[in-house]
This record gives sequence, C-alpha cells and structure tokens, in this order.
Amino acid sequence: SRIECSDCAGTPAYPSCCDQPVRANWLFGQSSVYDGDHGSGQVDGGAEEYVRDVCQQYEPWLSQGYCEDDIYQTLCPRTCEVPCATCSDWMDNAPSAACKVAQMLGVVARSGECDLATVCGTLVAAVGCDAVVQGVCRNECGSRRLAANA
Repeated sequence: SRIECSDCAGTPAYPSCCDQPVRANWLFGQSSVYDGDHGSGQVDGGAEEYVRDVCQQYEPWLSQGYCEDDIYQTLCPRTCEVPCATCSDWMDNAPSAACKVAQMLGVVARSGECDLATVCGTLVAAVGCDAVVQGVCRNECGSRRLAANA
C-alpha cells in the first residue's frame, strides 16, 4: 500500500515522504534539469532526458532490491513505500543514506563506523551539494536546492 501521509501535490504535510524526481534523475544518470515534461540540459555530456516520473518508471528495479538501499529509499520514498514516521525523520538529514553516499565517494572509510551525527557536514565539506547530497543532507545544503518535486 502506498504511503498516505501526503499526496505529494501542492504543499505536502511531509515533503520528505515524496519522491524526488530531480535528484533521482541525477542518480540514474539522466538530466537533472527539469523544463516542462523534458530535460533541458544534460549532465556529464551524455545523459538521457529528464524523466518526470522516474521513480515510478524504475519501480520494477526499485521493488526488486533498490528499495532496500538507503539512498533509493531517501530519493524515492513514496515509490519504495517508506513509512511516514521514517521519512518525516528525514526533514533535516537522512544520515544512513548520507553515510552510504560518503562511503561510495570515498569521503569516509567503507568499513567501520560512519558517524551519523557529523556525516552530512563532512560530506558537504568534501564534495559540496550536488543533487544526491542535497537529497540526503537537506539541513547542511540549506537554500542550495533543486526544484523540489518537479
């Protein structure tokens, strides 16, 4: 069953419970530039066009394993059916997903403990606020946001 805490239209009660298509497009290597129903730009010179409903279109892959991943849960919580109580905790930061991003980028060691209290500050200091970091470290990235829920 889909999460019912927000309809993700207008001003949702828990915006962190809505899929984040701009950020998910960036993660999937597609344009993160939204302009109407299509991407108006490309990332890394060869990205595919922006897909407005990327989480829903990739749902077969998400439901077959990707939704077990902290990063995908954070970027596509509605599609991954993340409980409202969990995603509402992500209003500021999603530290487990931030740890995974930091480990993937080599900002923190892949083995051992990741400090959940400081990972976002460390991650932002090391790599800045790209689309995915903005999604997992909302508090640290502040006003440097992509168009939300485009």
